[in-house]
Amino acid sequence: MVEFLQLESVNLLGKWENPLLQEETYRFYVDVSNCPADVTSAVYSGSGVNPSDDATASVISSEQLSYNRYRAHIELKVETEELDLEKDQLGITVSAEHEESFTGARRQDFNLSEYVDPDNLTTQSLVRDLSTKSENPPKKAEARVEIKDGDEWVRIPITLCELWINKDGPADITRTAKVEFPAEWDGESIIQYINGFQTDGDEYDECRIYLYDHDYDTYQIAHYGYVGGVGPASQNGSMKMWVYDPADLMRGIQVSKSYEEPTIEQVINFAIDGVDEASRPVGIQRRTIFDDVKTYIAGIQSVKAEKEDTSNLGGNEARSEDFALTGDLPVVGQFQLNVDDLVDDIFDWAFGTDITSGIRGGQKHFQMNRNNMVDLLNWFAGRLDGKWHFEPSEQGPVLLFDNTNAGLGEPSEDTDIGAFSRRLFSDEEWKEAGDATGDISDITDRDAFATITTLENQALYDIKPFNTLEVYGESHMEAMTRSVEEGSYRPSAWTSSRFARVKVTYPPLLERTGGYEYSGPVVEADTKVLEDTIREAKKEFRKHLEEETEGNITIKGEPYILPYDYIKSVMACNGVFENSDMPPITYEVNGVKHRVAADERYTTELGVSISFDETQLEIESEYMQE
Repeated sequence: MVEFLQLESVNLLGKWENPLLQEETYRFYVDVSNCPADVTSAVYSGSGVNPSDDATASVISSEQLSYNRYRAHIELKVETEELDLEKDQLGITVSAEHEESFTGARRQDFNLSEYVDPDNLTTQSLVRDLSTKSENPPKKAEARVEIKDGDEWVRIPITLCELWINKDGPADITRTAKVEFPAEWDGESIIQYINGFQTDGDEYDECRIYLYDHDYDTYQIAHYGYVGGVGPASQNGSMKMWVYDPADLMRGIQVSKSYEEPTIEQVINFAIDGVDEASRPVGIQRRTIFDDVKTYIAGIQSVKAEKEDTSNLGGNEARSEDFALTGDLPVVGQFQLNVDDLVDDIFDWAFGTDITSGIRGGQKHFQMNRNNMVDLLNWFAGRLDGKWHFEPSEQGPVLLFDNTNAGLGEPSEDTDIGAFSRRLFSDEEWKEAGDATGDISDITDRDAFATITTLENQALYDIKPFNTLEVYGESHMEAMTRSVEEGSYRPSAWTSSRFARVKVTYPPLLERTGGYEYSGPVVEADTKVLEDTIREAKKEFRKHLEEETEGNITIKGEPYILPYDYIKSVMACNGVFENSDMPPITYEVNGVKHRVAADERYTTELGVSISFDETQLEIESEYMQE
């Protein structure tokens, strides 16, 4: 006769919270007697008899304590909305299988409140930390790099982390990171956790990078990508890896798709989970390692106008695993998106919003072997004068589309929608809105999203004369009607070739040159109508202004600043302001480089150009006959 397993004790190891998935994780040591072999399974059945859909249980490991006694490490994942610690009975079944076909099983019910005080829960992080040595812990690191290893994350030690965030990648904002780390640390191999170093490595590794926020003593996620390159670093015993943006993978996804005034949600759903006209899966969730991509639409959903203190949302680390679901909602990413607002089903969410109308003039055909998913999204964003990129979160990339279309991105009176496009970062000497205004670059009249500390600012300012630009659209044939006197002969139609011509001038810069126009070369655009050519002319003017007035500013490490943001600062060298009476200059950020190295302070280098107020552009537009 086979005796059933006996459940001796249950010891709670810890609790973890994941508000993004609305899920809580509990881990237990369960001691079992009358057990002839390792514990192999666990099943959660709630207060009933049958397995429940509200939670899942699994065995992480099992070890023998003594004869017929084993200790199982069991993980229980429960949907937070379904769990009541005071009332719910959590039943688990432990079982074991023996090589001689012995099988035993026993169900045991217990209440979590017997093992933990519901009002005094301590949350923990599901991260295995290899970045410190227990006998000699270093000072607090200003960057954290984690590699996904199965269901867990491994935090690796690093000697250098450089993160570039630029406008000139496949997306409007594209991130690329280089990480250097020791091949071995504290007697343990680090490269074993990175598939690229293995001869039989599986798919790309997922990697996330956090940067330290000195303002609130927290860590902010700054990149979530894939490891696309590995190799030795310059120092002996060191290795390096490159972490690329999810948008890079989309350049390799060719698409065959035709559109006739599609809606926003149709295009976004196609990019995430679509199948093209050739019946090929082309959505990023279907073609890449990123199988759970959320969506966020700025302009319909709100973004933060001012930086939110995240230190009260999870202790010392701004990490979604650590957030409690009480009080303020946790925020993720450098735009501080509300976790609870991330969209799973774009069609379900979009019902009843303003994005269900077709995109006017949105006729387009994308051909396989000629167009990829990046081409499609760039066309889509261009039609709406918007931007798109992947915003990092702890659980994966979020496809963020900026549909504010609000020029400077000024927030309205009752909401902060629109602040996404152009946030303001102001030096701590000039943090109040309106300080030392009057300069032609000072186009913002709002409080700063955050304050920064300028270390070095020798950016070129209006160094080259430039104030005018002409853009010619694509030549095309138009049907014209001949005007004739009635009775002479029947009116007829003929075709004529014409193109759109747009000239933009910026008066504040024109005044600097005494009224003389200084123009760049004429730009040829692939547009046919005036409206599209005007939109293209504004983009080209901004691009030329960036090239003519580019420069660099170095600030104390600031994890939130991004391309398209504004920064207000004055000339400085080694942290010393050269002319304290000089009014601040407002620049537009074109590129960001974060650098965190061992024994060096964390710094952020910005590529900037003079900012300008797009609403002050003077525009001349007409159709020209060839």
